[in-house]
Amino acid sequence: MSETINQSKHYYGRSQSQFGDLCIPVQSKKEKLPIVVTIHGGFWLNQYGLEELNPICTNLNQLGFATWNIEYRRLGELDGGFPGTYNDVINGINFVKKLAERYPIDISRVILMGHSAGGHLALWSTATIFNQSLKNDTKLISLEIAPTLVVSLAGISILEDAKKCFKTKEGPNLVTNIIGSSDINSVSPNKLLPLGIPIIMVHGLDDADVDPKMTKKFGSEAENLGDDVSYVIMESANHFDLIDPKTPIWKSTIATIRNKI
Repeated sequence: MSETINQSKHYYGRSQSQFGDLCIPVQSKKEKLPIVVTIHGGFWLNQYGLEELNPICTNLNQLGFATWNIEYRRLGELDGGFPGTYNDVINGINFVKKLAERYPIDISRVILMGHSAGGHLALWSTATIFNQSLKNDTKLISLEIAPTLVVSLAGISILEDAKKCFKTKEGPNLVTNIIGSSDINSVSPNKLLPLGIPIIMVHGLDDADVDPKMTKKFGSEAENLGDDVSYVIMESANHFDLIDPKTPIWKSTIATIRNKI
């Protein structure tokens, strides 16, 4: 377990929101580390930022993972939505290749992890590797790195269901806005299955923000199409327990990740 962490900020684009925080555990042995790319949630809105994932990034660093916690343009700022938000996330993930030129990062062990709206973007990004319709969309960029694993922490995996389950009256409009000029078949992860890489679906049954039924439904559809899906489901966990390193559901998530890589 590493107690010392080197942190640095890097821009993958020119916008003030096109950056990420890279954290590398200091090691006695100079070996390349697996890296977790984290994508925060917050209804895709620009009043929410990457700092909400700092606690789990620190915990991942202590456990020997490098982390790349990315920011991206969101609804409410210039070019947030489609395709800007989506391409930012892809560019942020692809930037790991550049980071690996300077830091001890193993690009053969890249894990994508997203919480809530960030889970939507993590699952969607994975689909750009193999989905031909996304590859043919000239507005979109494709992943240049094949992730080892994608982890959805109460991710919004089915956009049509999200319109119904969001507890705020703005919810349906936010889903419409993140779809933007695209169509739901191109941006809703359930429409882009199979993903072709292992998936871990994490959800607490006390989640009052994203309906846990969505995770079970998405996972079942993915499994039926041949994807390798693991589940971490806990009855007493809420939406934010999933990004609290002190909780049992986070500890179970870490154990499941370790079993998959």
